[in-house]
Amino acid sequence: VFAMTKQNGLNPFMTRVLLDAGIPSTCAVETLQAHRIRRYGFPLGNVGHIQNIPAAQVPAVVAMRPEFITVYTHRAAQRVSDAALELGIRQRV
Repeated sequence: VFAMTKQNGLNPFMTRVLLDAGIPSTCAVETLQAHRIRRYGFPLGNVGHIQNIPAAQVPAVVAMRPEFITVYTHRAAQRVSDAALELGIRQRV
């Protein structure tokens, strides 16, 4: 189970309420939310729930070590794989 942050993903106080209520991790719909979630040290369960992560953001998002990254195309999956290989990690999609 992930806290679907949507508009609340930019509000660390709302995210803290969800985590304190027992939801173990978060879902960032957009990369801006992922950056904010990590900035406050919250666990990042999933990134890219509605759309592919912009190509220029993929290395930064993979470096955040989310549990999952949602991809919608082979090309997007390849970018995630390339970034993970560069970091020497295995990224679940």
